[in-house]
Amino acid sequence: MTKISLFASLLALLLLGSGIGSAQTRDETALMAEMEAAEQAYLGQDYETARAGMAKLVQDSDNPVHWYRYGYMLSEGQGGPADPAGAIEWLQKAAETGHGPALLQLGKIYLIGAGIEADPAQAVPFLKQAADQGTQEAQLILAQLYLSGATGVTPDPEAALTLFEAAATAGNAEAQFTLSLLYARGQGVAQDDSAALHWLTKAADSGLTQAQFILAENLQAGNTDTSDPQAAAQRYQQAAQGGHVLAQRILGTKYLLDELPEPAPGRAMALLETAALAGDAGAQSNLGYAFATGTKATRNDVTAAGWYRMAADQGLPGALSALGVFYETGRGVEADLQEAADLFQAAAGLGDVPAARRLGAMVVAGTPADLRALENSFLWVFTAAANGDVAAIDWLHAQAEADNADAAGLLAELYLDGHADAGEGVDALALLQSSAQGGFVEAQNRLGKMYTTGEAGLPLDYLQAYKWHNLAAASGYSEAAEARNLIAKLMTPEQIAEAQKMTRDHLAEQK
Repeated sequence: MTKISLFASLLALLLLGSGIGSAQTRDETALMAEMEAAEQAYLGQDYETARAGMAKLVQDSDNPVHWYRYGYMLSEGQGGPADPAGAIEWLQKAAETGHGPALLQLGKIYLIGAGIEADPAQAVPFLKQAADQGTQEAQLILAQLYLSGATGVTPDPEAALTLFEAAATAGNAEAQFTLSLLYARGQGVAQDDSAALHWLTKAADSGLTQAQFILAENLQAGNTDTSDPQAAAQRYQQAAQGGHVLAQRILGTKYLLDELPEPAPGRAMALLETAALAGDAGAQSNLGYAFATGTKATRNDVTAAGWYRMAADQGLPGALSALGVFYETGRGVEADLQEAADLFQAAAGLGDVPAARRLGAMVVAGTPADLRALENSFLWVFTAAANGDVAAIDWLHAQAEADNADAAGLLAELYLDGHADAGEGVDALALLQSSAQGGFVEAQNRLGKMYTTGEAGLPLDYLQAYKWHNLAAASGYSEAAEARNLIAKLMTPEQIAEAQKMTRDHLAEQK
């Protein structure tokens, strides 16, 4: 027996229930045949035939199902150009009978302005009627409108919560996810981590990939009752299978680093490649690492450089730094120190410490030569020195002995903060004072702090503290200006005047 289509079955029920038959238009059999033909054309994506059939059918039918289907096709431009006015006409006829899908479609048309001027306020009555019938999508949209207070819609957090709960209880994943966020933030409802986790889990179980990913993150971080890496991995897996790119990268990286038992050979690389080809810079960089180190892959420097380049082009600091090393050493690419330096500078500018260290070593080595002339050259050497580069420390000493105030100040910072051992005969305080005298603003600010606190054996001296902070502030150092103003509150007007005179005298001596 041929299975009757959903629309044909619905039509039969409506005809029987409403008494529509041959006494009104054509006989029931003809109507059903036309509807069946239009439906089959629609299911076969022959929208032009389906639209033509529906256009004929609605002229002779009093059935809201027909009106809705035709209005829907007109609103969506199926089988011909979109016709907003015609769509509203037929959807309105169906909506007047209480037809839920027509009410929902009308609400969406007015909400987004599909071919007409958007009017959220006019959408609300249609959405409300559909929501009252239990239409989950209408409940969700209306709840979002009440929550956000769209143009012309009065915010109503209580009504929004009721609608979200109704849709969520009926199994709507988006509503479940939104409820979890509301409870987590305490937005429109008392903050409740337990309720947030409950609805987040429901949304994840309903198949919402974003919920699966966030649940995995919480399970991994221990934001539930306990940290559960295995449960987290399962949720990452669900999200990854659903196409969540970040989940693919995280799960692939866990397999790559053996943080989880790899379920099958090549799984790590497959996940990372999927995410990388979707444009995820982190996955691209991790693939670079895999091929560069031979981890879960055959070592191939050319392939590694290619993946690092893709991530570097997106500005990922670690990839920029790694690719810089490849150009510096000629791994997988032709050696090019200038290109390496450019990549290191880009990475260091984004806060990558290894890149700053490599730049420091290049400055010390004098290649490329123009690095020494750059504004940050001494800071790069400082970073290298602070990470144990003896050659960098020696270079700073040589520059300090040549009366370079920046070098002397940075050396003082190294020794005072314990980044390096000053060694016998090295006076860190003297280096700092020399640097401050030479105009290095960081040293002036540091000296001001030390006179404020009595650090390193210096006496508490607000006059000196004010003077050094004032000098640094004069060079545009905002932190020093704030410190100077705080010290001034502890000083008398006479002391402030004296400290200002000390500042002027220092500047006069430097001329």
